[in-house]
Amino acid sequence: FMEEFARFWAYRIVGAACVGETSSEACDSTVGCLWDAVVGACYSSHTDEDYAGLPANEFITLLGSLEWKAYKENREEALRANGRSFAVTEERQMTGVRLNAAKTAISFAWVSYNATYPRENSLEEANEWHQRWESFHHEFAPSIGGIQTTEMYLFMITQREMVTAAITGVMLSLVIAFVVMVIATQNWWVSLLGLVNISAITAVFLGLMPLIGWSLGENECIFLIAVVGLSVDYTVHLLHVYNHSPEKTREGRSRHALSEMGISVTNSAITTLLASSILFGCGFYFFLQFGAFIFLVILSSILMSISFLIPLATMLGP
Repeated sequence: FMEEFARFWAYRIVGAACVGETSSEACDSTVGCLWDAVVGACYSSHTDEDYAGLPANEFITLLGSLEWKAYKENREEALRANGRSFAVTEERQMTGVRLNAAKTAISFAWVSYNATYPRENSLEEANEWHQRWESFHHEFAPSIGGIQTTEMYLFMITQREMVTAAITGVMLSLVIAFVVMVIATQNWWVSLLGLVNISAITAVFLGLMPLIGWSLGENECIFLIAVVGLSVDYTVHLLHVYNHSPEKTREGRSRHALSEMGISVTNSAITTLLASSILFGCGFYFFLQFGAFIFLVILSSILMSISFLIPLATMLGP
């Protein structure tokens, strides 16, 4: 923007007297003008490099002038006539200034520049890039009162909200799961053991995510909300049998729960694991990731329910 304004100043303001000259003699006799014999035109000897700035009121007056408006329109027409419509679009998007309604002050201005960063980022990576550019801005332009932004930040904010929503969803799901288990078992103590098991399954899945190269992206945030729902099934079945067992001891109740329901939940887990493994052959990444999510959660759920929940009930159950 400022480069083009400097050219406008050189050729239309300082060199205004050169525009109307049509002969070399008249052009040469005008101070600050040069004649181009090739194209037969008189032009200003000043260039944009001679521009040293203007007083604020004069600068704003020129920005709101009809001359500046006509200069921009003529330039855009010339660019379009030469097949450079893209340059017009880029200039409008990349840099510019807006005056207030009275054209007495600048409302806002923007300038764009090329920066190199990955097209896809995790929330941590996006936050790091944002912090680096914020530090650069505060170090080299602390007093301009502006902000720096890019399309990546839109994704960063969206991802940040999704992470918050995922955490909130997990917490609410655990509360709802606890209420469901209380209703199903009619025993808050047994339900509390189930809540510990489901929380452990969720923690295991969270621990597996970085091990398999996943970060908290859009898909992973959605998966986290569904973890509790997939984890509660086997826990409720085993605890329901445990709670209604005729046995009098904890060990006897645990044996009864495994003998009555263990084979059923195991077969259920096997069928779900086989069904989800079909998705491993998909070429579309979301389906592959979704299959891996179901596989890992169900595998963790059945293993934790048998090897963690039952021993927990044996030691601490009613």
